[in-house]
Order: sequence, then structure tokens, then C-alpha cells
Amino acid sequence: MRNKRRAQRGFTLIELMIVVAIIGILAAVAIPAFLKFIRKAKTSEANISIKAIGDGAHSWFDDEHADANGTPLAKHFPNTNSPTGISGTGAVHPSTAPCSNGSPQYAKSSSGWTSEPWKSLKFGINKAHYFRYQYFPSGTATGASFTVWARGNLDCDGTESTYSVRGTVNTTTGEVERTSMIITEALE
Repeated sequence: MRNKRRAQRGFTLIELMIVVAIIGILAAVAIPAFLKFIRKAKTSEANISIKAIGDGAHSWFDDEHADANGTPLAKHFPNTNSPTGISGTGAVHPSTAPCSNGSPQYAKSSSGWTSEPWKSLKFGINKAHYFRYQYFPSGTATGASFTVWARGNLDCDGTESTYSVRGTVNTTTGEVERTSMIITEALE
């Protein structure tokens, strides 16, 4: 009879409190780590997009281009006057700064990517995204270069994450060379 009573007893209050404390400690460690992991996953957008913009600029530079009269143009990176002009500026899209709408995410908008130089770079984002992209080319032939930035504010705290790559033309070989990704405040 005595053994039967012990088997039906259950957990004591102390045992339950220990379990709750362990769960609380695990949650205190896991939640910040999980939030950091989420922010880090969002930064992959910048890496992928900057690589795509750099690939588009490189491809454009390697192709032959001509003006409206068919006259060949000097090698250059795409700009606002592409495909038939050498001189032009770069572009920034979206035009608003990160978190200007109170959210770290930009709404889906494919219309901003339909102008030059984005068309010539063959780049656009057709879904909601976290980064603002800036692309600026300059020069021609072996003096040509471009810089791409991705700027985001993943937690709207006023500190931006910045990713950038610069592309230049090797004066000896004529090949396009890119720097490694330069990252400032990756996870803010």
C-alpha cells in the first residue's frame, strides 16, 4: 500500500520551480541569440545583391556598345545615359533612407528598378527588402571604376549597416577587378 501511494505522488513544488528556472535561463540565452541570427540572415540580401550589381557592371564593361549613330563607345560602366551614352551618373534606390517609414523593410516595388542604370546592370528586386542600393560609375577604359553600396537599418536604431564594393579596371590587363566586401556595423 505504501509503495502505491508514492507512485501517485507527482512532482514537488521545488522540482517544478527548478524546471521553470531552467526554462527561464534557456530562454534568456536563446532569444537574443535567435534575434541576432535573424538579423544576420537579413544581411545576406546585401551580399547577394551587391554581387549581382557588380556582375552586371562587369558584364556591361566587357560588351561592346555604340551611340545612337552606331559609333563605338569607349569601354565604360553603365550609367543613367546607358545604353548609348558614356557620361552619366549613378543611381540610388529606394530614394528614402532606411527606416524613414518606421519599418526596416522597404515595400515591394518593381517600378524603381526599370530605369537606367539598373536596366543595364540587369538588377532589380521584386519583393520587400531591407537595403537601399547605391551605384556610382566613373571614367572610361582603364580609368573606369564603379562603387556599390547597400545601406540598411535592421532595428531602426539610427545606426546603419553598410556594405560596399569598388570595381576598377587593371591598367595592364584591362580586366575588371573588385575589392572584397567592406562591411561597417554588420549587425548594428
